[in-house]
Amino acid sequence: DFGRMQVQIPTRRLDLNIPEDLIEEVGRLYKYNQIPSVFPSGAILPSVPNEEMVYENKIKDILTAAGLNEVYNYSFFDGALMAQNLIELANPISQEQRYLRPSLLPNLLKNIRENLKYFDEVRFFEIGKVYFESGNALEEQKMVAAALSRKSVSMKNSSLFYEVKGI
Repeated sequence: DFGRMQVQIPTRRLDLNIPEDLIEEVGRLYKYNQIPSVFPSGAILPSVPNEEMVYENKIKDILTAAGLNEVYNYSFFDGALMAQNLIELANPISQEQRYLRPSLLPNLLKNIRENLKYFDEVRFFEIGKVYFESGNALEEQKMVAAALSRKSVSMKNSSLFYEVKGI
């Protein structure tokens, strides 16, 4: 126990700003190896698991095990596919992203359309927030959506519906 000391920092030492800087300087002068090692005291409490994240990770594991790929989309979209009341942004990034999404499906369908140009089959899912007005308040809710598509769907491979249903 060293008690209390009052120190004055020389004006040429501009690197000593906070108490930890001064403690480090004392340790350097006293020699670090002469300072006894002491474990910090106190109880370390385990973290409380976030229930929402636990379930979200389980859903992701199930869907990826079923062969789906996760996609991430912005929470904005152009609103061309939706006829309902949409929440328009006051200062949108662009005209194509001027509404908050009330559903995950419009951007998910856009992902499918773009990816079917390069692949014969796409299998996507997204977990994200959707937005809607409830009275005068803006509400948000986390949702999950999945979509599977093939370039050519014939009667022979129409089992896609049953595959989605099974997932």
